[in-house]
Amino acid sequence: MTEGKLIAAGQNNVPAKRILRADTKIADDEERGYLNIKLPESITNLFKAGTASTVTSKITAQDDQLVQMLKRGNSGEQTLHALRFTDDVNNVLTNANMNRLATYIGMLNEANRKAGKPAVTMIETLTTRYGTAPIARMLAEAKQVAGTSTLAKNLEGALINTWRLERKSNQEVFKLLEIKGVHDPNLVIYGAFKLGV
Repeated sequence: MTEGKLIAAGQNNVPAKRILRADTKIADDEERGYLNIKLPESITNLFKAGTASTVTSKITAQDDQLVQMLKRGNSGEQTLHALRFTDDVNNVLTNANMNRLATYIGMLNEANRKAGKPAVTMIETLTTRYGTAPIARMLAEAKQVAGTSTLAKNLEGALINTWRLERKSNQEVFKLLEIKGVHDPNLVIYGAFKLGV
């Protein structure tokens, strides 16, 4: 049982384990607090019936685009093209549509699951489009950048797991990574695969 003491607000008294305010009560003996913050009209309009903001319309249009691509049966690689991913592998993780690509792959996998088809992964989609060695080099560099580090580490882990699931040998992975010398950034991912990290 906790000990409590009723004190008036602003009163200095011996500290108690539980303090109850006595200066404000509502008719049903319940105390309530709220913040009275005045929001700009542009924000409050978002919650009014019959009004749609440009942002919500754009999101809906984007979702519609993803749904249409799914209905057409777009592969992950076709989706990269439709979402305007360039040929420059170094801009993949910073592409504004990266989250939309992830959303589409999730939608595609849900449809594939229902149809009894195999799942598609982000790393599979990227390596099909750009190649394993260029993606691995890009991930090695992206791990050093604060804004892309987490995603790069996750994708690198997915790439290593893919090789393990496919039972790739050390020699096969070495060849896939097209390692060109002792300073090649792909040696790091090769070492992680080889050591089982």
